[in-house]
Amino acid sequence: MIKVSVRGIEKLQAFFKKIPVETRKIAVEEVTEYLLGDDRHGLRHYVGYKYVSRKSAYGRSFVSDKQRKYVMAKIRSGEITPGRENRSGALKRGWTYKKQGGGFGATIYNKTDHAQWVMGDDSQARQPRKVGWRRMQEVIDTNIKGAMQTAERKISAWLKRND
Repeated sequence: MIKVSVRGIEKLQAFFKKIPVETRKIAVEEVTEYLLGDDRHGLRHYVGYKYVSRKSAYGRSFVSDKQRKYVMAKIRSGEITPGRENRSGALKRGWTYKKQGGGFGATIYNKTDHAQWVMGDDSQARQPRKVGWRRMQEVIDTNIKGAMQTAERKISAWLKRND
């Protein structure tokens, strides 16, 4: 499992300090939802399919003869189809969050077994990196500005309704 606490990011901390206390819960939820994203941006956005061989990523195709036999059997059975996209969407569906501190904070996480190897900040495997997957923190860093703008729009609408 990989996770990040939204309140642990300095840019967001500064943003939350500027806004009225009553609107912080709104901001936390909007920022978190934006960072999770969709098919176009955020953590749920998949990179385009690109085949990268294990050999190019790790210097050899298989770690052992046992692994080679296992993979070849899976190819024969049709469970593995090299060179074709076989994405299940589990990584995308695995991204979620949990509110903390009564809604004044949030933790974003993904419990899928492979999330840490695909997008982990300290654990990303070489093959996904070569394919083009960015680490979780890189995705968050490039989406912070949009997240804060979305939160500001939502807060402005809330303030207009409650004046």
